[in-house]
Parts: sequence; C-alpha cells; structure tokens
Amino acid sequence: MDPRAHAVDPPPPDGGEFTSSVEVVEVVGPPTSFTETHVGRTVLPDGDVVEHAETLRFRNEQEIRGSLAEAGFVVEQVWGDWGRGPMTPDSDELIVLARR
Repeated sequence: MDPRAHAVDPPPPDGGEFTSSVEVVEVVGPPTSFTETHVGRTVLPDGDVVEHAETLRFRNEQEIRGSLAEAGFVVEQVWGDWGRGPMTPDSDELIVLARR
C-alpha cells in the first residue's frame, strides 16, 4: 500500500463539516520496511485548527515474525487483509494472529 495514500473522512454525526488532511513529512527506509512521519491537520466547524504529528513504523512480515518470536509468541496465521484473504506481495495489510 502506498504510504502516502489517505482515506476520506465520513461526515460527523452532528452534521457539521470539517476539513482534514495529512502531509507526509519524511519516509525513511526501503519500501518493504520504513518509518513514516506525517502531520495531520483538521479544521473544525468553528474554525479551530488541530494538528498532530506522528511517526509510524511499517515492518515487513519477517521483522514482525522475528519480534514476536523474541517475545515468546508463536505465529498461528497470517492474512493479507481483514477478510482473512491470503498474504500476497500485493496485499495492503499484514494481519497476524499470534499466541503465547
């Protein structure tokens, strides 16, 4: 999945409108295992602006399996989406079921 992609926010339940955007500030590492820093900006119906920066780490399957094993977990299943589809090179997600 493209780390620069973003979802469109649904309308708020009270009927007010807001504007939301995300700016990618930095991506470090190869496409299969990288760290992304981005800033989210929301303009609320009253004009107030809320900004929040966060850094996310996107790890590949091998790294996740290694971290889980070090922590004493056994990977039972890996899926490529929330519908439990198979993991493929084109999967947008990496869903892992692990137990200790």
